[in-house]
Amino acid sequence: MHSVTIPGVAVAGPGEAAGSAALTLVTEATPLRPGPALFEAMLEGWRRQQAARRLTGALIDGRERVVRRFGAFTGGLPWQWTPGQVETWIAGVRTIRRSG
Repeated sequence: MHSVTIPGVAVAGPGEAAGSAALTLVTEATPLRPGPALFEAMLEGWRRQQAARRLTGALIDGRERVVRRFGAFTGGLPWQWTPGQVETWIAGVRTIRRSG
């Protein structure tokens, strides 16, 4: 497979899996804030991968909400997340569920 360039559209090239963030970002434009743009592209690629596996829209939406909630909790981007943040967040979710 070879790379094809179409203005405003990214098409899979060698080593690029369908649904990857590289395929959802427009290569001709540079976002003002590349971190959040990459995060959105990652989520969009993940949505496409799940849809390709024929998962329901409700399940995909729920999974995305969890990732976005965790991102809001950390105040950072996925490549900045730490195991300690995951543990703290999960402990907080468990506490809310037990008391609710």
